[in-house]
Amino acid sequence: MAFAYDPNPSIGRATLMDKLQCFALLLVLPWACFEVLSRRAVWTNNDLSLKADFICTFLRLKGISIAVFALDYSLTPEAQYPTQVNQAKAAYRYLLEDQNIDAAKIAPIGDSAGAHLILNLLSNLADEPSLPKPGAGVFLIAPWIDLRCSRDGSFVRNRDSDYLLRDRLIRAGLQVMPRHLDATVPHIIDFSLPRPDKQSWAQTLPNKVWMGIGSKGVLLDDAIAFVNRVEADGMNVEFQLDKGKVHDWQIVEDLLDVDQYFATIGEVPQGLMKGAANIAEAIFSAKS
Repeated sequence: MAFAYDPNPSIGRATLMDKLQCFALLLVLPWACFEVLSRRAVWTNNDLSLKADFICTFLRLKGISIAVFALDYSLTPEAQYPTQVNQAKAAYRYLLEDQNIDAAKIAPIGDSAGAHLILNLLSNLADEPSLPKPGAGVFLIAPWIDLRCSRDGSFVRNRDSDYLLRDRLIRAGLQVMPRHLDATVPHIIDFSLPRPDKQSWAQTLPNKVWMGIGSKGVLLDDAIAFVNRVEADGMNVEFQLDKGKVHDWQIVEDLLDVDQYFATIGEVPQGLMKGAANIAEAIFSAKS
């Protein structure tokens, strides 16, 4: 689609660091979206957030007004589990209690390690009845389901097509959740494992669950194992398999378009920022 874009004068042109920004967005009013983005699938980047202007503009033209809230959580190796999930829960509580945002209007969205953090947050909320779970859906973009990367599967099959390296992922996972936690919270380390105490994902997740992942990504089989686990609990997952795409393609491919997008005044060329458009379409579908 093509549309007119009013550039934010406070943004200016995107730098390389802008393109690699990662963390969290909150899209609010009339529908909130709490989004945690981790560009590199690890908790080691301290830039602010991937520019959300395209998604914001796309949704505004669909009649959804939005605002942005950023979560700058602590990083490894200095901070380990449960620091990040406690910070995410504090931010969620802030939105509910300080900003009076209805939980029914909040939808967590995360990619890669951000998706793991989102599932960690939702699991944590399930154990705290005083906080209602988000009600507007959950969106998982190329989720990192198993921090131990224990299944060969797509790690072997797609190792020559994807840019993620299994050994580096394993090291990163051990930084945030050291090996001694395998005995106490294995269901957090690997979300495809059974839930403790006969918990069901139907009790934990919002009713709307969307997942998008590239067929050439090394995290594919773990993501499918998670989908199978969730659907075994009686929930439906809208699963989008993007043929020929690598890990986090929505972000990776859009890096080539960011400078042109921020330099555009007037109509944005059709086909620009396809990854952001894909995410925006998924968000919009939950509202439709």
